Parts: sequence; structure tokens; C-alpha cells
Amino acid sequence: MHQLEQEEQYSALWYVIRFIFTVFGNFANISSLLPSLPLSPSLWFIMIYFSCSFLLLALLFCLFLSMSPWSGGSEKKQV
Repeated sequence: MHQLEQEEQYSALWYVIRFIFTVFGNFANISSLLPSLPLSPSLWFIMIYFSCSFLLLALLFCLFLSMSPWSGGSEKKQV
């Protein structure tokens, strides 16, 4: 039963990681086009800030998934 819980956590983590990679892949495609565009430094700062904050949120979400008893992990252990 414990192995099943771990597999559920890993699959959720895998979906989050895949989502991050697709988003950052799109960012990489956009950034390859960006040097041809005239951007102000403040716009670069905003883009970097948002990408970093998104990465932080994703990491926090992974931590929350891995240690949350709200996902039914504690109930399964009681059975």
C-alpha cells in the first residue's frame, strides 16, 4: 500500500516537472526571438522576475504534494 502512495506522488511530481519543462521550453523559443526585439531593461527584469517566481511556486507545489496529509495519505495509513 505504501508503494502505491509513492507511485501516486511520483506521477504527480512527473506531471509538474513536465509542465515546467514545457513552459520553459516555450520561454526558450520566445527568448531566441527576443534579441531581435528592442526591449527595455525593466521589461527584462519583469520577465526574469516572473519566471523565477513561477519556478518557486512550482517547487513549493511539489513540496506541498510530497508532504501533504490532505491528499489522503494519512487516511490510507490508518486503514
